[in-house]
Amino acid sequence: MIKISAFAAILLAAPVSAQEKSFDFSGISNIEVRNGITVELVQGDEFSIVGTAQSGDVSQFRLQKYGDWLAVNRNTRWFIFPYARQDQLTLTVTLPNTRALKAYGTASITATGFSGNRIRAEALEGGTVTLNDFDMDETSLYATENGRLTISGTCDALDAEAIDSATINAGAFNCETAEVETKTAGVISISETTQIVEDLGETAQ
Repeated sequence: MIKISAFAAILLAAPVSAQEKSFDFSGISNIEVRNGITVELVQGDEFSIVGTAQSGDVSQFRLQKYGDWLAVNRNTRWFIFPYARQDQLTLTVTLPNTRALKAYGTASITATGFSGNRIRAEALEGGTVTLNDFDMDETSLYATENGRLTISGTCDALDAEAIDSATINAGAFNCETAEVETKTAGVISISETTQIVEDLGETAQ
């Protein structure tokens, strides 16, 4: 029979505290994320990047800067047993502005409250991108291989493409005009107030 002391039992029952780590980057306007990491992005005057491991090890974060791009990934040592990971990694980011966002595979990005001249968002290879309350002059959306992209807000001109069973939901994104294209079971939903000037494929409105 295995005996567990009262102190050990308390430790086992206690919730595990999340680990946090701050990263010192600036001059970033674009983000790409991979391998199951969640990015939560908001607009703010000051740069701020904080990684949180709800479970697992905060040292798993691997962030690299390429020009104005921030690449968010895991340290390669964790790829040895990729299906055994039970960690939850979230990167909370504050940027003055954003121009391009990409999520690959099981990774996701949720961005809220940005305005500007142009945004390009891509949900690739099953990635998930959610854009809330965006106000843009030009918006370009691209989703592929079961990727999911959802956007709300307003824009002047929308260009959207969904291929390989990907889904773009722009039903709450009110634009003046839109050019849309779907291939290989891709689906795009457009606001009823948006005028479609070019439709290549089957588009829901």
